[in-house]
Amino acid sequence: MTIIFLAECGNKQQAELLSQHFDVVSWTLRDGDTECQCHIEIKQDFEGNWWCSLSVNAMDWTPANRQEANYRHFQILELQSLLQEHLKSAPAFWYAFAGEIGGGDLNYLLTDSSRDYAATYNCLFSSRASNQFRIPTFVYVLKVRFLLSESLWQQVGSPSNFETLIRGYVWLPPAPTLVWGGVQAPPKENINQTEIQVILDPEEAENYNHMGVELTREGRFAEALANFEKAQKLYPFSPIIHQNKAASLYCLKRFSEALQQCDFSIRLNPSLSDLVILHQLKGDIFYEQGQLEKALASFQDSLDLNPDAFYAVHPHSQKALILSKLGRYKESLAPQYEEGLNLLNSSQYAAALDVFNALNQSTPEFAKAFYCKGLALGNLGRHEEALAAFEAALRLDPTFEVYFSRAHALYSLGRIEEALESYNTLLALYPDNAYGYYRKGVLLDELGRYEAALELLHQAVKLEPNSAQVHLSKGIVLDHLGRSGEALQALNESLRLDPSSPQTALVPSSGTG
Repeated sequence: MTIIFLAECGNKQQAELLSQHFDVVSWTLRDGDTECQCHIEIKQDFEGNWWCSLSVNAMDWTPANRQEANYRHFQILELQSLLQEHLKSAPAFWYAFAGEIGGGDLNYLLTDSSRDYAATYNCLFSSRASNQFRIPTFVYVLKVRFLLSESLWQQVGSPSNFETLIRGYVWLPPAPTLVWGGVQAPPKENINQTEIQVILDPEEAENYNHMGVELTREGRFAEALANFEKAQKLYPFSPIIHQNKAASLYCLKRFSEALQQCDFSIRLNPSLSDLVILHQLKGDIFYEQGQLEKALASFQDSLDLNPDAFYAVHPHSQKALILSKLGRYKESLAPQYEEGLNLLNSSQYAAALDVFNALNQSTPEFAKAFYCKGLALGNLGRHEEALAAFEAALRLDPTFEVYFSRAHALYSLGRIEEALESYNTLLALYPDNAYGYYRKGVLLDELGRYEAALELLHQAVKLEPNSAQVHLSKGIVLDHLGRSGEALQALNESLRLDPSSPQTALVPSSGTG
């Protein structure tokens, strides 16, 4: 078995406690086929200190080429990530090594009385009183992580090259490993005596992923899940495949499995926009499971990453709902806010307005109540009052959505130049928000200022290339400019991204483009 964790616990009782923590633990790796059963042993070194070693049963194979070595490298990284999560609730230990440690290396680490290759306490820390603590050479040779308890780290002078790992422990980050060449799983016969050959195929994986997305849009979640699972086996290192699988599992109400897929995706370093969505999805899962505190934390994680994203309204509203359910009145700023949001979302604008008016009086510093009041007034056609509400919200909390709503109110009042100036302010403050460019571009298109509109929509496409609506608007502007060939390309892209949109059936008029 391959040892992935070796901890010095001091005495036998503490080693046994740590051993019990990992007893019967098993992990399923991202490829869906590799089951890692943990095996625990406690050992005593030649100085009399007690150790706990953790090994797994699925890593006892030798790579045959560079591609398989890369595959093994990613598996070890995944195991280290799973191990780190499990250590958060583990009994205390003094120090440890995490990585791939061979059986022969283990013997040297615990029995080398010459101290050339020993990991024992006296070999590493005997000179701590004189602040001469040294990092052992084998840490670099074996490329393992070196963990210290915070108390021991402080005793040896708090060396600055250590960083916080989890609460109570610091670690010496390993030097980065350069991974080059392809990635390929080994033949299964090397692992479990079967004759199945598994070869990664990112292109075919993307085909299955695309089919899964299309089936999800049609509401055929079980069929979508089957396609995502095929994609996952062909390329288990794609965060978006794990994310899409998580969404389909959520729709099927298989919440624990969906949560696991979200965590897999997050470990694979997805893009910022996908990470925002993943934390929102985790929030929805925890909410459905009744784990409100965890749901609240996930929605806050999403907002911390990007509070001005297209989809920030959902975590804001869910936070208010959860805080209200938890009885945290001051944080939720009164249960009436939840009531007002529900009325607003169900188009009961007059009733919603009464709720937000009451909130304005009881909590005049609550910016979102003014913002929602403005939305209700705008939907009632009372645009002057809506503008005043948005101005009040801006003074309290100038956010993207309030700037945008103010610009829309000015437009509704026919104050076009002021609306354009409001969009200019918005874009100066939020230059990476595609929606601002998109809405200003649509407004300029309505005013017949097509070239300026096209320039803005070009920028919106760069920032949000997967928005069918942005491509659609760009196609309409190109058609107005008589560039029908480019217009057709944009409309086709819109249709590809969202076949369900009735607007994407538009065909550009004949022109000279």
